[in-house]
Amino acid sequence: MKTSLMSLLSLSLLMGCQMVSAASPSNNLLAPEYNPMTPEQIGTQTARVAAVQITGPWMWRVPPTEETDPATLLVPYIEKAASDGADLVVFPELYLGMFRVPSPQSETISTAARENNINVIVGCFEVFDDEGNYGNSTLIFDRAGEIVGRFYKIYQAVGETPRGWPPVPHDPEWMMVPGEELPVFDLDFGRIGILTCYDGYFPELFRTLSLKGAEIIIWPNARGGALEDYIALSNSHHNYTHMVATNKAIGAGTMIAQWPPKILERVEEPVEAYIVADLDMAHLRTARIHSREFHQIRPHVHSEIMKPWEPWKHYGAESPDPNIPEPDHDLRREILRGLGISYTESASE
Repeated sequence: MKTSLMSLLSLSLLMGCQMVSAASPSNNLLAPEYNPMTPEQIGTQTARVAAVQITGPWMWRVPPTEETDPATLLVPYIEKAASDGADLVVFPELYLGMFRVPSPQSETISTAARENNINVIVGCFEVFDDEGNYGNSTLIFDRAGEIVGRFYKIYQAVGETPRGWPPVPHDPEWMMVPGEELPVFDLDFGRIGILTCYDGYFPELFRTLSLKGAEIIIWPNARGGALEDYIALSNSHHNYTHMVATNKAIGAGTMIAQWPPKILERVEEPVEAYIVADLDMAHLRTARIHSREFHQIRPHVHSEIMKPWEPWKHYGAESPDPNIPEPDHDLRREILRGLGISYTESASE
């Protein structure tokens, strides 16, 4: 459903502007840049989103066979989401395996997105250079089947229980290159941001994406246990965003949450499942324009968050694990060879 052209232009101008008093201390900080959304985006009153919690093996260490190709297993869900009129379908973290892009897996998803006229988001380990370095990548396919964006997981979920630190050399995420950016992405119905699994434990990331214009935050996971609904609800409350969270069926908690904070749909058990819900974009945008919290942001007050804090020193303690191991690059090369992915030896290795 669309609003009038005059309303669209007015709203676009409002979303693209920010007034700051000349006497405000925040003027000492670097001013942000704005990229106002298009009339088509702002004119979208409701976005229908689907989320899939799916079973399947970890395919990143061995090449998939025709029977175990994870991309092929996703196609029926892409078709179902499209038949339900969804604008977007979201799958879990890492599901497609490890490869370079383009690959047979990415081409399968691209074709399905194009043939079904739907946006698709799905995760993989993406090898991104000739030396075989890889990242935990979430790929965004638009309705034309084009990869229009990717997000690299920032925080590595490494280490073993009970404390989860220090990391172990053979952990696949310790061997990967972590992401360094928090981009937002424009789809035809609105603007999204992505955080992957453990990234969702860092509230600063949610706030940053929201301030950069993200209206829906996508949170793909691949872990045991249930995704925390309180993370989705607290993010929605503090940051004025909707949220779509997915998990592999080794765990549970795949959900769609709206602003004002409410879980619309959630998978309670570790089973394969599909959910779909409508997100009110018009109401969200009105709230974001008039949010008292957004209008009163005083970034100079909390600029100390940028310092390299070491909180254990508040207790007079040094780092309990000062000897952080190097990643196991021999294992990384072995995995690449097993997958048939060519690479060049780095001089530093």
